[in-house]
Amino acid sequence: MSAQIILNGGLNWYAPDNNMTQNVLPGSTIREALQNLNIPLSEVSTVTLEDNQITMDYRIEDNDIISVYPIISGG
Repeated sequence: MSAQIILNGGLNWYAPDNNMTQNVLPGSTIREALQNLNIPLSEVSTVTLEDNQITMDYRIEDNDIISVYPIISGG
């Protein structure tokens, strides 16, 4: 089985092949999965599962669809 992490905004620049949707194996935490994808944790602002905010310590389960949002800046 697998789960998906959807990288929003500029985070997909860090993903393999600039692909917004990455398949990940269940059992790891969000933090571990992002590190394995070489996504800088310092660039991540919010992580959600079914529109509910979750922490980096959430353990990924089968069929999860997780959205990751970058820090937004501008002026």
